[in-house]
Amino acid sequence: MKRQRVPIAAVVMVVLAVPSALTAAVSRPKGSPQPIFAAFSLLQQGKLTTKRCGGYVTTSGTYRGRSASPDPRLAGFVNYTGRVSFTPGGTTGVARGTLTIRDVAGTQRMRSTVTGVITQRSVVNGLVSGSLVDPAARLLANVTMVFDDELGFAAVRLGLESGQNSAIAYPPIPKCP
Repeated sequence: MKRQRVPIAAVVMVVLAVPSALTAAVSRPKGSPQPIFAAFSLLQQGKLTTKRCGGYVTTSGTYRGRSASPDPRLAGFVNYTGRVSFTPGGTTGVARGTLTIRDVAGTQRMRSTVTGVITQRSVVNGLVSGSLVDPAARLLANVTMVFDDELGFAAVRLGLESGQNSAIAYPPIPKCP
């Protein structure tokens, strides 16, 4: 019996379509928090730099990819510049970086910082905090980045799992006395 394979792109589209269909069915007042999500892969650009820094071994690099999202502010070309820091021989550490998304015209649609915990020397779970453009909103999101063993490739989920990996776009919260 011959096994049939489902193309990865088809699976990603189904995963993205189901939450967007559910989100579209719910009417929200303008200016209220909106669920938002994206999925993308990142490929290393150039060489990674690894150096010892205090009690840590830190690896820095730049990654690029293409994001899929029903929200145009999270769909487009992704650039991630970041670093991971481990204790020598350790498997846990801290990841930090900057994540931006630009549309096909090169206009920046999202700029954020990423801060997370890395475990198993490859899995980052953390927060993305930043801003979205057109329409303007703040962004706060859970993110999961799964790197390969050489830190040359990462699969990224931003706000895709209800409750475990959520994200919202929201207007600025006013300063109240």
